[in-house]
Amino acid sequence: MTSSTTDVPSHALMALEASLVRGTPDCFSSDGSRALVSAHDEYLEALGLTAIRSARVAKSDVVSATDIHRANRTLLAGASSLLDWLKWLGGLSLGVAIPLTINLANAKQDEISTSMIITLLVTTSVGLAATLVALMSDVARRS
Repeated sequence: MTSSTTDVPSHALMALEASLVRGTPDCFSSDGSRALVSAHDEYLEALGLTAIRSARVAKSDVVSATDIHRANRTLLAGASSLLDWLKWLGGLSLGVAIPLTINLANAKQDEISTSMIITLLVTTSVGLAATLVALMSDVARRS
């Protein structure tokens, strides 16, 4: 940090205080306050490090507001893009497993191969695992 950093009330803190005044809940618990400050610290560290990397890639002498905004977009997109990728992978794998299951069900005994069964098991397992992880992460993020 440089000497240009000032200690002014954060807009977020003022917004939280104003929101608490308007009704219940009317304050954060001790654990809630500590968790908020901890999450804030972790995010600020990640934001600063990502902004520094952005400035280095741009070969800048300073970390600019543009680097901060780019880092913020990167961090916010990171979690959702991973979930989107997992959902896509799960859907694709399950989409492949459906015709394999139909082919296996309609195949004669001598047409069924070990590779068909293994392919079906792998695609179904990957599809279910990716979809469940993505959905559970999505639910956890929203709660």
